[in-house]
Amino acid sequence: MPTVLDENILKYIAYHSLEKILTPNIVPYLTLKKYHNNDVLMHEEDQLESLYFVVEGKTKVCPCAVDGKVALLETVEALDLLGDIEFETNNKVFHTVISINDSICILVPYHIVSKYLYNNNDFLRFFCHILGSKVSSMSVKHSSFILDPLKVRVAKYLLKEKLKTQGNSIKILNSDLADSLGVTTRQTRRILKDFEDESIILKDNQIVDIINLKRMEEISSRDLDF
Repeated sequence: MPTVLDENILKYIAYHSLEKILTPNIVPYLTLKKYHNNDVLMHEEDQLESLYFVVEGKTKVCPCAVDGKVALLETVEALDLLGDIEFETNNKVFHTVISINDSICILVPYHIVSKYLYNNNDFLRFFCHILGSKVSSMSVKHSSFILDPLKVRVAKYLLKEKLKTQGNSIKILNSDLADSLGVTTRQTRRILKDFEDESIILKDNQIVDIINLKRMEEISSRDLDF
C-alpha cells in the first residue's frame, strides 16, 4: 500500500526545480505518495483522477493480455509523468503501472491541472517535452523491434542502461531485459552468454560489465560481422 508523505512535497518541488509549475497556490491540492516494490500505481481500465509527477525511483508500464500475460512496455522514472496521455485524450488507464523498488510521486488532481496548469506556460512546455520524448522513445523501440535482430536489441538496451548509470557496470535483471524486448529469458540469457564468450561483457549474477565498448557499439549499429 502507498504511504502518504505530504510534509515532504516542498522538498521534492525544490529538488526538481518545479517551483514555476507546481506553484504555491496549488500546493494545498497536491498529494505526495510513496509506493513500495510491486505496489500498483494504477490498473489498466481505471478511471484516473490525477496526474502523477514521478519524483523519485522507477516504475514499469505493463500491458496485460486477455490470457493474463504481462509484458514490460517501458520504465518511467524521475522526472517524468504518468497519466498525461490519459488526461489529454480523456481515456481510462491504458496500461497497468507497477513500482520497481520504492518510488515517490506527486499527484495533481486533473481538475487542478485544467484550472491552473493549462494556463501555465512552464507546465505546457514541460508537458510537451514529456509527450515528445515518449513518442520518440516508442518510435525508436518499435522500429528496432521490427528491424533489428535480438543481438542488436540487447546491445542497444545495455548501452542505454550504461548511459543512465554513467559507468561500465550495469545492474540487469534478465526478466526485465526479456520483458522489455518482448522475448523469453532463455533467449536473452543466450545472447548475454554469447557476449561473454566473445569477451564483450563480464557477468557476475545481476552485474554486467561492458569490457569491449567499441564492439558493443558496433553490434548496436547492426554490424554483426567479425
